[in-house]
Amino acid sequence: IPATGVKSKGVKAMNLGKGDALAWGCVMNAEDPAVLYMTNVGQMKRIHTEEIVFGNRPMKGNLICKRLKTNPSIVTLAKAVSAGEELIFKDPERQVLRASEVPLKPRESGFGSPLVLKDGWNLYRGIDECRIIDIPTDADNEVHEDVERLSLFDEKEG
Repeated sequence: IPATGVKSKGVKAMNLGKGDALAWGCVMNAEDPAVLYMTNVGQMKRIHTEEIVFGNRPMKGNLICKRLKTNPSIVTLAKAVSAGEELIFKDPERQVLRASEVPLKPRESGFGSPLVLKDGWNLYRGIDECRIIDIPTDADNEVHEDVERLSLFDEKEG
C-alpha cells in the first residue's frame, strides 16, 4: 500500500533517451573505489567511481561504453568492487579472478576479456551484509558486537 496515496504516480528516478534502456543498478558506498561492469558474453571492465556522474533525480543517465553496431553486447551486471575482491565464475569449471585483474578503463572505452568464459557461465554473488540495530529512545548508545557471520558457500574439509 503506497504511503502517498492510491492514485500516486510514484517518483521518477531517471530520464531515458529514445532507444535507451536501464541495464542494471547497484548500491554503492562512498568508500567504493570502482564499479565492475560485465556483458552477456563475459567481457568486463572497471570504472573509477569518480568517473560516474552522480546527480539528483530525474536526470538522463550516462553511457558506460560506446555503442557497437557490429557484434553488440548487453550489460548484464554492475557491481561495486574493491581491488582485492575475488570474483568466482563457473563455466562449468570454477575460475577465480581478482577484481584488480579486470582492466580499469575510461567510461567511454570498450570492454576487455581478462578471462575466457564458456557459454552458460555464472558469477557467484555473495549476500550483501547489513546490520539492523533497534535502539530504544531511553537506552544508552552502547553498541554490542554480537554479530555472527554465516556463509552459504563454505567448502567441506576433507
